[in-house]
Amino acid sequence: MKKIFISCACGILLFAGIFAAGIWTNSEAAQFDPNTMFPGKSVNTLDKQNGSLLINVSDPIPADSSPDYLSGLLYQVDASSKAVLVDKNVVSAKFLSNGDILYSARGSLLRWNGEAETIISGVESDFAVSPDEKRITTVSYNFNEDSSEIFSIDFSGLNKLKLADGVGRIFWPVYSPDGRWLLFVAAFTGVSSWYRVDLNNPSVAVQITNRGLRPGPDVLSDAFIPIPQMLESLEFIDEQTIEYETGNGRIRLNFVDGKKQ
Repeated sequence: MKKIFISCACGILLFAGIFAAGIWTNSEAAQFDPNTMFPGKSVNTLDKQNGSLLINVSDPIPADSSPDYLSGLLYQVDASSKAVLVDKNVVSAKFLSNGDILYSARGSLLRWNGEAETIISGVESDFAVSPDEKRITTVSYNFNEDSSEIFSIDFSGLNKLKLADGVGRIFWPVYSPDGRWLLFVAAFTGVSSWYRVDLNNPSVAVQITNRGLRPGPDVLSDAFIPIPQMLESLEFIDEQTIEYETGNGRIRLNFVDGKKQ
């Protein structure tokens, strides 16, 4: 989900040569390793659907950095083994159930179905789509005030519903599979923590983890629960339990009571 990245001209030529030669069948195309297509580049698979891939290729990622928030060229490789350039400067992207592509680029959220349509501008790269695909949750950031707002909109970019706001950045919105809960990460208290919103009663965002902890020594204590190293590692185990990689091992967290399992 967190986020992600993209491509180069040499890759286009290599794709074209392979496709023209008819080397791959449709099923083989869905299983190819895109890393081999772009030598010297950082290649990320953003999403998969029915044999199609969304891949993001960028310049190599420095060893001491995270790929989050890097941008690049977004390609769709479809089930007929055709590579189509969707857009440039793309940070994150995902398929909708009808095959359209929702993606973040240049401070806007866009939808692509053969051509790009802007849904909303002035937003961060993080977004999430409700399981029923009726709402999108995204984040806006006010640089001058160092404050963020997380809100949901419909696919027309209208009917905005604010879910939370606070000091610092909000990122990584995630819907629970049943659509009841929205989770996100923020550091309203100075400590990066999980928050949740009950979408049946979305008036209050509740801090799930690290309540009462302060920046500094508290973050090194056993009471501190880290956020994921990468959002892509997060899995829902059941309707109120998530599991993810922290960089120091995987943890399971009940996001209703905030306890590790």
